[in-house]
Amino acid sequence: MRTHARGTGERRLLPRQRTQVYTSAQIRSGADAQRRQLLHTMAHMAVVAVLLCLAVANMHLRWTFSELEDGVLWADTSEGVVVAREVAPDTPAARAGIQPGDVLETIDGRVVGTVREVLDVLHAAKEGQVVTYTVSRDSATSLIHVPLAHIPTGPLAIYYVLAAVGIFSLLVGAAVRLRRPENQASLHFFWLTVAFFGVMAFSFAGRLDPLDYVFYWGDVIALLALPPLFLHFALMFPERPDSWMRSDAGRTLLPLIYLPSVLLGGARLAVMLRGRDQGAIFSNVIALVERGEILLLGASLAAGLGLMIRALGRVRSVTARRQLRWIVWGTAFGTVPFVIGYALPWAFGFEPIPGAEFSAVLLGLVPLAFASAIVRYRLMDVEVIIKRGLVYVAATAAIVAIYAILLRLAGVFRLGDDEHNPLIAFLATAVVVLLSRPVKDAIQTGLDRVYYRDRYDYRRALVGFARDLNSDLDLFRLSERLVHRVMETLLVDRMALLLAPMSAENDGEFVAIAHSGFTAEPPTLSRKSEAGTKLVAGHTLTLDDPMTQRRLDSGELDYWREAGIHYFIPCVSKEGTIAVMALGRKASTEPLSSE
Repeated sequence: MRTHARGTGERRLLPRQRTQVYTSAQIRSGADAQRRQLLHTMAHMAVVAVLLCLAVANMHLRWTFSELEDGVLWADTSEGVVVAREVAPDTPAARAGIQPGDVLETIDGRVVGTVREVLDVLHAAKEGQVVTYTVSRDSATSLIHVPLAHIPTGPLAIYYVLAAVGIFSLLVGAAVRLRRPENQASLHFFWLTVAFFGVMAFSFAGRLDPLDYVFYWGDVIALLALPPLFLHFALMFPERPDSWMRSDAGRTLLPLIYLPSVLLGGARLAVMLRGRDQGAIFSNVIALVERGEILLLGASLAAGLGLMIRALGRVRSVTARRQLRWIVWGTAFGTVPFVIGYALPWAFGFEPIPGAEFSAVLLGLVPLAFASAIVRYRLMDVEVIIKRGLVYVAATAAIVAIYAILLRLAGVFRLGDDEHNPLIAFLATAVVVLLSRPVKDAIQTGLDRVYYRDRYDYRRALVGFARDLNSDLDLFRLSERLVHRVMETLLVDRMALLLAPMSAENDGEFVAIAHSGFTAEPPTLSRKSEAGTKLVAGHTLTLDDPMTQRRLDSGELDYWREAGIHYFIPCVSKEGTIAVMALGRKASTEPLSSE
C-alpha cells in the first residue's frame, strides 16, 4: 500500500556523533602502525620491482641464448675419465651411435678429462657444426662424428605470452595491495600473484650460470608454492563465521595443505644433490617429480574451485556471495581448460591436446577475478562493465566488417585498373562514420533485450516516464507515479521519495512525500547528517559499498539499514539537491548497479 505525507508524523533522530578523545600514547601507537604499514608496503613494492627486472632479464636470455647439444649426459668418474651416463633418444648422439657407458677420450683431437671441458666445447660451437668424438667401448676405440643441434626449448611465442600473463598478474596483486594495505586478504593475494608470476615468467634457458639457476629455482619454488597458497586462499576468503577453518582444529590442520609441496620440493632437492652421477635415475626421478608438481597444481585448482562453489551456497552476506560468484566464474573459466586440456594428461603421461598449452593464458582470469572481489570496487557493476565491453567489441567488429564489404563491393563495380582509389576509400569511410552510431545503438538494444529480458520494457517505460515528468503538475500524484514506476522497474522491496524543505534557509530535513513497502512512516533525513551532506553535494550513496562505509559513521549506517534503506539517489536541479530517492533491496537480494 502506498501512502504520502506532507512532513507530519513521528520523526526519528539519527544517533549523535561520538566525540573521541585520544591520549598521546594512542597517537604514538597509531603513528607507529602507519609507519610499519608504510615500510611493509615499500618492501612489497621493492619485491615487485626486483621480480619485474628478473622477468625482463629472463625474457632477454630466452631470446638471445641458444645452446647446442649432443644429447648425452656426460659424467665425471673417480678414474678421471668422462663417461656417457645417459643418451637421450632421437638426439644427434643417439643417431650417431653413442651408447651409455662409452668413455669419451678426445673431441676434435683434443684430450678431455672433465665434463667442464666438454661443456666448454659445446658452448663455443657454431650452428651446424659437426664434432668428432673419440670414444672407447669394450677396449675398442672409434671415431664418431656428431652433428650438434639446438636444445629443444619449446615455442618462444607461448613463453612470452605466459610471461605477459604473469607480469599482468603481479601488477594486479601489487595494485590490490596498494589499494587495500590494511586488509589481510590483500597480503595473501599479493603472495599468491607472486607465485603465479613465478610459474608464468620464470624459465631457465640451459646456460646453467648463476642467473640461469635463479630462474630455475624461482620457477620451481613458485610452482610448489602456488597450489597450497591457492587452496589456503579458497578456504579463508571471504571470511565465513561458520567455517571450520576458524576453529582450533582448522588452524592446527591448515599447515597440512603445504605438506605435499614440501615433500615434492625435498625430493627434487635430494635428487639434485645426490643423483647427478646417476644419469638415468636422475632423469626419471626428476620427470616423476615434475609430473607430481603439475598434478598437485591441477588438483589444488580443482579443489579450491569446489570449496568456493560449496561456500557460495552457505554465505549469507550479499557482498560475500557476489565476491564468491565472480571468483568462481573467473576460476572456472581460467583453470578448467588448463587442468583438463593440459595438466592432467601431461601428469599421467599422455600427450596433451594440441595447442592445450595456450589454455594457460586463461589463468590470467583467476587473479583478475580475485582482485575484483577483494577490492570490491564497483563490484555490483561487473555485469555492466562486461556488457558495455561486449557492445563496443561487437560494434567495432561490425564497423570493420561493413568497411571491408564496402571496399569489396567498390572493387567489383568500379572501372579501371587503379586498386588504390582514394575517393572510394573516402566514401567508404564516410558511410562507416554515418552508420557507426546506429550500429552501436542496435547492438546495445539487442544486448539489453537479452540481458534484461522481461524487465526491458519496464526500463524503456521508465525512460519514457522521465521525459513526461513535466506533464503532470500535481506534486503528490507525480510522486506516487514515480515511486510506482521505479519499484516496478528495479524490483526493490521499498522506496520513499524524500522532498527537500521549501524554506529560505534550506537547512531542514528531507521528508517523505510518497513511499511504498514500509510498515511505518519512513524516517526523515537531516541535511546536517553525514549522509545528508553527501546527498546535498549530489553524491549517490550505496550503503553496501566499502567506500561509502568508510565515509559514513557506523551508527548512521546501522540506522538506515534497520529502516530497510540501502540506496540514496539525489534528485539534482539547478538550485541543488531538491529531493532524494531512498530505496531498499531487490527481491533477489542482488545489489543495484550504477546503471
